Amino acid sequence: MHPFQVIMIISTAALLFVTALFLVIRTMPSKAGIGWWLGASLLQAFLYLLALIFFGEEQTLVGGIIFFSLQMTVNQSLALGTLLFIGESVHIKHRMLLLGATALTVAMLTVGGLPFLGVLLFVSYNAVVFIRTAVKIFRNKVDINCLKFAACLLVAMGLHWLDFPFMGDVEWFLPIGFLLGMVLVVTTFLALALAALLQFKKQTKESEYKAIQASIRDPLTGLYNRSHLDNLFSEYTNEADEADRSFVLLYLDLDGFKAVNDTYGHKAGDVILTTIAQRMKRWLGKKGDAVRIGGDELVVLNRLRSDHSSNIIYGTSTAQSLLELIEQPIADGKNTYNVSASIGGCYYKTDGQNLEELLGQADKLMYSAKKSGGKRTHFSDFKGKDNIIKPATADEKYNREPVVSPS
Repeated sequence: MHPFQVIMIISTAALLFVTALFLVIRTMPSKAGIGWWLGASLLQAFLYLLALIFFGEEQTLVGGIIFFSLQMTVNQSLALGTLLFIGESVHIKHRMLLLGATALTVAMLTVGGLPFLGVLLFVSYNAVVFIRTAVKIFRNKVDINCLKFAACLLVAMGLHWLDFPFMGDVEWFLPIGFLLGMVLVVTTFLALALAALLQFKKQTKESEYKAIQASIRDPLTGLYNRSHLDNLFSEYTNEADEADRSFVLLYLDLDGFKAVNDTYGHKAGDVILTTIAQRMKRWLGKKGDAVRIGGDELVVLNRLRSDHSSNIIYGTSTAQSLLELIEQPIADGKNTYNVSASIGGCYYKTDGQNLEELLGQADKLMYSAKKSGGKRTHFSDFKGKDNIIKPATADEKYNREPVVSPS
């Protein structure tokens, strides 16, 4: 068996394997373009199979035209799939019309006695298709390394096609060029298949992350939801018990929220909730977490220092700062809304308190603050004594020292 035949058998088998791989990948959630790669690899394998069947026979005029047309179709399909995969805008109809026009021109030049010009147009078309696709990949700044590697291979294939009219009949170059071309083709398809698999892996991880976030986050505000509060509470209690620290739990209910909803509609209520949630997340940072219990009720867990005597100061100042954050006017471009909050707060005493006990205590204190007129905090200190933080006057707010967040 001739060495060329061995190379063609190996290349055909490799491309059939890649085709099967693309068939599997198409069943997975993946980007556009896989179908074009599948068609290109299958058609390329068919071309190699034809070359194997007719190996040693003299090439006919019709056979050459068919080869040129099919090979340009393969290369264009490969390019289209790649551009679609990286999210580039592609005019498929225009490209197909250009492919048909080029193939027809190549055939007319070949039949008309100008085969060299036909071959020159054929290889120029392939080179432009590959190199332009590679440039698009590099400009796209994709983060898949094997796709960048495929772009380098596309450039190499484009340049390799250009030597065909001049070196195709050189006896010593013929086997080298033949082998190089097949290696480039098979390696490119394998690189693209690997890129598709890596993209699927990345997409799967992103989907898992989104699913996890959807299960623990409130879809409107982005805060944690009630179902995740148990896990948060466990994290905070474990940290507090191990480090001899404490934390404060604040139960918030917005004052005047229902009136805004009734007057301006639920969209206005959504604006208020999302704005307050963003303010709270920015202010809390890494020292605490906010949870939306439901409606306009929120819970805040805030880490405190190990010194219990100073924790009362930090806990109440945290609550007061949150009151001031919430009381800041909220505008949506059409209207300005003013809401406040009633807050119930209590401390974790590192003695095995469970969430329901602490939550129930803070809830009662919150309702006590609301019955007292709202815009205030009712607090239970480490000794179980209730303290009331009344709303500050305008002068008091102006003269108050900036609140230092607990570290």
